Amino acid sequence: MTYTPTPSHWKLARRYGKIPFRSPVNPVLAEMLSTVFTEEEALLASAFPVRPATAEAISRCAGAEAGLVHLTDNVARQTSCARAVSV
Repeated sequence: MTYTPTPSHWKLARRYGKIPFRSPVNPVLAEMLSTVFTEEEALLASAFPVRPATAEAISRCAGAEAGLVHLTDNVARQTSCARAVSV
């Protein structure tokens, strides 16, 4: 199966380039992120703060509606797993 990164996946890849473990922004990273995150999840994850925060706080930072708090929880779990694997 071929995955095509969307602009949201590229935005998330650039975000990963700014956090402490500094992943290089490249097509491989964007494609990998497109296999893990939907476009909506990638857009939300790209707004995550570097420091730990609650789902509600992340939703506010991302400008997300209150109904997306559940999605934020799911993305937070995926992002935490991605950090644990890459360290």
